[in-house]
Amino acid sequence: MKLSAPTFRLIGMICFIIAVFAVGITLYNIANPRKNIIPLQGLDQSPSQSQNIKWQDEKDTTSFHLFSVRLQKELSNQIDINIDTIQFYKNKTLYEAKAVEYKVGEIRTLTDLGEGFREDHQIDSSKYYYSLAIHESRELNDTSLLERAIFGYGWMLIYDSVPVPQLIYQILDEANCIAHQSKDTLYQIYVLNRLAQYYYYKKEYKVAHAFCMESQNLAEIKKDTTGIINNLYAFESIYSDLRLYDRQLEVVDKALKLSHFIRDTPTLYTIYRTASRGFLINHLYDSCLYYARLNIPFAENQHRMPLGLTHIARAYLETNQMDSAKYYYAKILMQRALKKINTGAEEYLDFGKIEYKLGNLELALKYYNRVLEDEAELDLSTKGELYKSLSDYYIHANQYDKAINYLNKSISISDSIAKYQPGVAFILDESKKFRSQIALLNKNTELQVALASQQKQQRNLVFVGSGIIFFLLGIGFYRFQKNKNLLSRQALLHQRLQISRDLHDEVGSTLSGIAMYSHLAKEQINEDHLTEVKRSLDIMQESSGEMVDKLSDIVWLLNPEHDTLQKLLEKLGDYARLMANIKNIKIKMVIPNLLKDDHLSVETRRNIYLICKESINNAIKYSQATSIEIRVESENNKLRFSVDDNGIGFDLHERKSGNGLKNIRHRADEIGAELDIVSGHGQGTRIELNYNLLH
Repeated sequence: MKLSAPTFRLIGMICFIIAVFAVGITLYNIANPRKNIIPLQGLDQSPSQSQNIKWQDEKDTTSFHLFSVRLQKELSNQIDINIDTIQFYKNKTLYEAKAVEYKVGEIRTLTDLGEGFREDHQIDSSKYYYSLAIHESRELNDTSLLERAIFGYGWMLIYDSVPVPQLIYQILDEANCIAHQSKDTLYQIYVLNRLAQYYYYKKEYKVAHAFCMESQNLAEIKKDTTGIINNLYAFESIYSDLRLYDRQLEVVDKALKLSHFIRDTPTLYTIYRTASRGFLINHLYDSCLYYARLNIPFAENQHRMPLGLTHIARAYLETNQMDSAKYYYAKILMQRALKKINTGAEEYLDFGKIEYKLGNLELALKYYNRVLEDEAELDLSTKGELYKSLSDYYIHANQYDKAINYLNKSISISDSIAKYQPGVAFILDESKKFRSQIALLNKNTELQVALASQQKQQRNLVFVGSGIIFFLLGIGFYRFQKNKNLLSRQALLHQRLQISRDLHDEVGSTLSGIAMYSHLAKEQINEDHLTEVKRSLDIMQESSGEMVDKLSDIVWLLNPEHDTLQKLLEKLGDYARLMANIKNIKIKMVIPNLLKDDHLSVETRRNIYLICKESINNAIKYSQATSIEIRVESENNKLRFSVDDNGIGFDLHERKSGNGLKNIRHRADEIGAELDIVSGHGQGTRIELNYNLLH
């Protein structure tokens, strides 16, 4: 049984919908597993987004939020800060907060102002706004706002020109206590990290390491990814100063692994800065340059371009690529000038090294002396580098007394650094304890990461499988349409070839005969053979009539309005009666009343018509019959056509090679029909055609 093209298209569309539905269900199940992994927290979070701070949605704070966002944007623009613009947005933000009695928004604005002016090194303004924020937070009794304001004030004091270490510690410790009491773990992680950094700046490595481990422990428990990375940065700084290079590279490796889960710019900046510094100190310059360059867009976004370029410049300096080193240090100077930040002693020391290696000895000495002016404020590592550089300079200048003096100072610095070794042993011991405490947490994290990776692979597999399914369905649909179009073109081509063959065989030969007899008649007229002329004209007339009939048949068969069985039988009946009237032969048509009105293709209709027409024509011309019966029967999707005459009949063996019978058999074969011819001398003739409508 053959399916029609519309049925095939419908089945294909149903299969396509089922496939899409199945893929959708699979994707939903993978995206929503029954047991979700615990996500890494802390991404895109900061203390200013503490969970204890709640916006007052019941009040219309839209205008406040708009001005607050614009104010924060102006405060973060450290390159071209405009005090008048900040003052304008500050007043508008505070006014909108007070207008709707939005005390939380007012305090947040004061804290933002304190932080913004702190970053711009305007310490007096920063103190003022932080103090107001602390006072308002105490009155409101909001611990989350208070801890942020107090901590900001304490951290701001580090930037003060005359810092008071004990006061700074007291304020930072108070912020830590408030965070602990309020159970604001995320903020406590941040405060502990800042305390670690504060003691690192004071070179109290044991205390700094202890605070850093406490912060890291909380961050691991809370799965605060941002807190973990900030602590890794602090660990890397401590290990660098204590020359624990293996431990430093371990920290760098862990930070880089976490970078795959990070999307926020500040945290990525911290990771890549940690990596570039770690590789620089360990003399892995290619890796240092890679991550330092990778960090440039993040440093620019954070307005920390001088720091972002420092490791690149230092890597070129240590690999004796002086032109590149000088180029990047010039960019650092330009960035510092834009931000109105003084050049540090470390940069002047590096300038001196560059000029010394380029042979500009006097200029190098000028830079070294500039660093000596801040000798009392230099850390031990920088002092050691300065004394070593001065010793090299005076050896080259043949001033050996000064060279020996600075060389001895350099050796003394190395001995001073050695005093940190007991602290190193303590830190290593504490690190060992810390690692054992969080081993299970790390294992759990690894399992969760592995599970996330597995689910990602499953999702990717489903996406790829879905893509393949859609691709194959698309190819199948394309090939179906292509085959359908090809079959349509083949059918059309077949029809055209058939029409061409009919015109050539039926009409062409007739026209050729007419042309021949017209030429013959012309010659007969010239010779006055009128009898022959009349005979030629009669033949031409008869041929023309046949040609008109054949053309009429072709046109009729091609007309789609005549594609039903009923129309075909009407046409055969008309032809039979017309031909039979000429010889007074009786025509009998036997057609069932309930005959199905089936539609027939052009090829089928044409061949059935011509077979029946040829049979009727032969019976009328040669059978000498007095009656002809044309019968049509339909049963089980089969049609039976028969033409019976009561004529003289013929011997099938004698007529086996006749053209008429050959044409009839050939046409039956073309449509896959069965043809049966029964005849004999004096027995009449019966031609029967059986056609299956399911062909």
